[in-house]
Amino acid sequence: MTAAAARAPVRVGDSDIRMSALLLLALAIAISGLHSVLEDITWWFGAFGIMFVVFTIAAVVRFYLRRRWLATLAAFIAGLIALTVFFATNTAILGFIPTGSTFEKFGGLIAAANESIAVQTLPAVATTGIQFLICLAVGGIAIFMDAVAIWGRAPALVGVPLLVIVAVPSL
Repeated sequence: MTAAAARAPVRVGDSDIRMSALLLLALAIAISGLHSVLEDITWWFGAFGIMFVVFTIAAVVRFYLRRRWLATLAAFIAGLIALTVFFATNTAILGFIPTGSTFEKFGGLIAAANESIAVQTLPAVATTGIQFLICLAVGGIAIFMDAVAIWGRAPALVGVPLLVIVAVPSL
C-alpha cells in the first residue's frame, strides 16, 4: 500500500476546519503589528478571544449543519455575545444576552475610544474604549474573512483586510 493510499480521505468539513484555523492564525499575526502603536500587549488577548470565538463557532456550525450561510450567521451572533461578555456583562440578560442597554454601552465605548484616540500620542494606552474598538473591528474582519474564504470560496481575497491591518501601524 502506498503512502497516498494509506491516508484517510479528507472530507469537505475537515478542509473547512483547517481553513478556519489558518484564517485565525493569519488574523492573529496581522493584528500583532498593532503593538507598535499601543503601549502593552494586553489588548491582543481580548482581540484573539473574539476572533477565536468567531472562527470556532463558524467552523463547528458548518461542520455539523453543512450550511455555509448558517455558519456566518452563527459567527455573527457568537461575536456579539463575546463582545457582550467581554465589555457589557452588567447590561446583559444572564450576563451574555445583549439588551438595548448593551448597545448603549457599546456606543459609549466607541465614543470613549474616539476621544482617547484624539488626545493620546503614540504609543497610546489601550483604554477600554480602544480595546472595544479593536475587538469590534477584529470580530467584523473575522466574519468577513470566514464568509469570503469558505462560503464564497475565494480565500485569496482575505488578504485584502489583512493588508489593511498591517498597513495601519506603518501609516
